[in-house]
Parts: sequence; C-alpha cells; structure tokens
Amino acid sequence: MVAVTCERAAIDANPLVPDAPRIAGEGIAEARWRASAWLSGLPVLVPETWLEGRQRLVVVAPHPDDEVLGVGGLLAMAREAGIAVAVVAVTDGEACYPDLPAWTSEHTRAVHRRELAAALACLGVDADAITALDLGDGRVAAAEDRLVAALDRLLEPGDCLLTTWIGDGHPDHEACARAARAIAARRRVRRVEFPIWAWHWLEPTTAAQHWPGACRWPLTATARRAKARALACFRSQLDTGVPGQAPILPSRVLARFRRGFELLLP
Repeated sequence: MVAVTCERAAIDANPLVPDAPRIAGEGIAEARWRASAWLSGLPVLVPETWLEGRQRLVVVAPHPDDEVLGVGGLLAMAREAGIAVAVVAVTDGEACYPDLPAWTSEHTRAVHRRELAAALACLGVDADAITALDLGDGRVAAAEDRLVAALDRLLEPGDCLLTTWIGDGHPDHEACARAARAIAARRRVRRVEFPIWAWHWLEPTTAAQHWPGACRWPLTATARRAKARALACFRSQLDTGVPGQAPILPSRVLARFRRGFELLLP
C-alpha cells in the first residue's frame, strides 16, 4: 500500500489508464463507492465453488499490508477451507517514512516484517509461507526480471496467482502486475488482480470501463473479523508515533477495506 508520496510522486504512464491522476489528497470518499449502483450490482462469486479443487493461492504483495487490504478476507476463507497460501513480500515498505529520523530503512524493514508475520497469522497463514524478496521499495519496476525469476522458482502446477491491479496508479503495484502476467502466461497458471490505490482516484462512474469482468468476493463474518485483526497488526501504518505526521492508513483509507466483500479482477 505504502503511499507514493513516501517513495516517488510521479505515476508511471499506464496504457490501461491514460493520464492517471496522482495519488494525492483524501481521494474518493468511501460514501461515493457505497452509493455506486455498478459496484453493488457486480456478480457475486460463490466461495465454495471458486475454492473447490484449489491447491494453493500465491499472493504477490508489493508492500506489507497490500495482501491483507486487498484479499485478506479471501485468504482467511481459503485457509479455513484447508487451502494453502503463500505470500511473496516483494518489498518491505522500508521507504515509507523517509523524513522521520527514527524510521530508518533498517528499522522500518524489521518492523514491517514482524507486523506482516503477525497479520498473516491472524488469517491462518504461517510465517514460513512468506518469501521476502527485498527488491527495493519504490524500485520494483527496475527489478521486474528478478521478480519474474523468483515467481518462476516458486510457482507450482495448479497455483492461483493474485496481485495488485495493473492500472492501480502506483509504480510498484503495476510492476508486480506486469511480472505476474508474464509468469502466469509462461507457466499457464490462473491469475487474479485486485485494486488497492485505484479506490483512491478512480471515478466510481467510470470504474466499469476499467474493470470489465470484476466480481465481488463476499466475506463471512469470521473472515471480516480475521481481516480486521490482521489490519490492526500494522501498527506502524496506523500511527507513526510522531505528532503531526499522518499515518499511511488513516481511517478514510481503511474504510475502503472494511467492506463486507473484496473485489477480484479475474
């Protein structure tokens, strides 16, 4: 999730979203998304049917918290159904507070790794299921070949690969999507994307143009509680401990991920 202002302000050009706006300000209010007839009318996946026969879900997360924000409920439900989950931590989000002396890259990296392990435990995912690549917060695009190679080593027949949307508006998120698309085509595994930052800047009235085939993944009450506990583990994202320094996950952002469903882009 890590805010672009913490890494690089410019958004890479994306052919799916021409002239994508910068991730800035408070963004689209959650109330507008909740009022979207398109969003509420999307097809709803049947979890039991979608999960049936699956062996493993492999989530490629640009930064710690992206996997929980985007598909934390899905992961909890998959684990409850006995399906294995692997998480690829592409970066440690170590550049999130560059102007705060106490939050050096080394300190932030260590904190985020502990938080990620605790968060995934809330979803039923063991720490040994995490593969940390440390490809550089804000620099994933320059390491896409390394990411593709790492995924090639990790993937197994029958895996389902999940990652952030290719038009998300964040350079690391989009680089992960490009790498996932490349390796999914090569290995012929199923691929699913999910938005994180797009909720911030994409107009609800035009979302259908960018997300054809979007589906809602309904969360059980148990999955919603597990996801809420997992998000609470990212303490450094919720409170910097520095007066006047806004956290990366303020309440207006968290509201987008406290819904009773998650959005999947097959």
